[in-house]
Amino acid sequence: RAGQVATVEGLGQAPQLNGQAAELLKWDPEKGRWNVRLLDSDETKSLRPENLVALPWAQFVPGCSAMMTDVSGAEGQRCSLLRWEPSGGKWVVLPDALQGKPTEERRLRPRQLRVLAAGGDEEESPDAEVLGGSSDEEGEECGGAGALAGDVLQEGSIARVSGSGSHLDGQKVRLRTWKDIGGPFGQWDVQVLSTGEVLTLHPGCLEATAVDE
Repeated sequence: RAGQVATVEGLGQAPQLNGQAAELLKWDPEKGRWNVRLLDSDETKSLRPENLVALPWAQFVPGCSAMMTDVSGAEGQRCSLLRWEPSGGKWVVLPDALQGKPTEERRLRPRQLRVLAAGGDEEESPDAEVLGGSSDEEGEECGGAGALAGDVLQEGSIARVSGSGSHLDGQKVRLRTWKDIGGPFGQWDVQVLSTGEVLTLHPGCLEATAVDE
């Protein structure tokens, strides 16, 4: 998802970028690439999803708790993520109240945040997640076994429709844009690979899948 931080891997034509960290700014559905901003240089690049691996400490979603870092006057302070602002490439956060005093919203880059686990500790995970797949490219609500929340599936990845009760079941789709609407899980704009049709689906209708399954 936009607003996360990933490591660049597997670039052949620009190997000097491999190993660098980058902020995911926006998914370009026409090119099938992520627009990213490199942490070291602030350069923007357009990269395929298979060349990006999400960092465990930076898998941000609205509503999660995070710790602010490299923020003047608020180093180590906790906050809640409210929303992602694509125009500025920043998260709008609300710092926790200090000594009962209310706080004001702040706008921070993803690099200035560290996701916190439920217990308040910095998130630790041995498993990095590859962002998206590598193939070519009216809302419905559904549920059922294997339902996945919006922060598990990634923009640009491939999923199979399941449990929608429609002709779409079994079809593969590319995830285009996550919309924070329709309840706590939001909805996905997707494109059906076989027909090119674009529609909106509840995340409970989608199962992550490999491109060649």
